[in-house]
Amino acid sequence: MSAFMPVISATQFIELVNQRLPSHHVFKAGMRVFLVRPASADADATEFDYSPRTRRASGVVIHVVDHVKSQFLVEPDLRLAGPG
Repeated sequence: MSAFMPVISATQFIELVNQRLPSHHVFKAGMRVFLVRPASADADATEFDYSPRTRRASGVVIHVVDHVKSQFLVEPDLRLAGPG
């Protein structure tokens, strides 16, 4: 990758996504993303999830997440948590 991308933390990533969600044209009140902590209390979060778990929220969240990840390098890298 030739362009410099600012590095942000997992917490900053979640904050940015949550700030940008309401600007999406299909946003509904209550949509949000959050970090998922592993079972080991000492481990860094490597996953995020969203609520409510609806098809609409999924589309909005994925769109906003992709946009933020195109502008910033998230350290540690986060991935969407798998189904319950």
